[in-house]
Amino acid sequence: MTATDVAAWIGAATGTTSILWDVFKYVRACPHLRIGANPNMTPQTPRPGFPDDATWTLVRVANVGSTKTTLMTLSFEIYHSPWAAWRRKTTERLAVLQPWPVSLPRLLDVGEEWSSVTNPDVRIDAALEKGLLYVNVEDSHRPKGTRFRVRR
Repeated sequence: MTATDVAAWIGAATGTTSILWDVFKYVRACPHLRIGANPNMTPQTPRPGFPDDATWTLVRVANVGSTKTTLMTLSFEIYHSPWAAWRRKTTERLAVLQPWPVSLPRLLDVGEEWSSVTNPDVRIDAALEKGLLYVNVEDSHRPKGTRFRVRR
């Protein structure tokens, strides 16, 4: 093996590695949403029009990707079994029409976090008991949205 062969192998290896790295960067160059949900929250001061013992759900969405995105909709998905959740066959989908305090759509820049409190609902409480409640956040880059399983 001559010096020319070694240089050719090194050039081929670094060129291939460079192409694979560029493909990896292209695939990963999108927003990534980190979602969290805290059920059974009670406000410090009761809101007018709701019972004092009403429980609320706090939803947080953070953009940890490399590009900004627009949050479009927030919804809850209820499933009747874990198999249905895996197949994404919802029993019921509850749309949050006016998230409070910041409404949607909302531009979410890289590193920003958006949070909202949803109104109390007995269907959400019942789905929490069975453990088959998911939060779905749709943004401008994904047609199906990003899901997060809500646990007690």
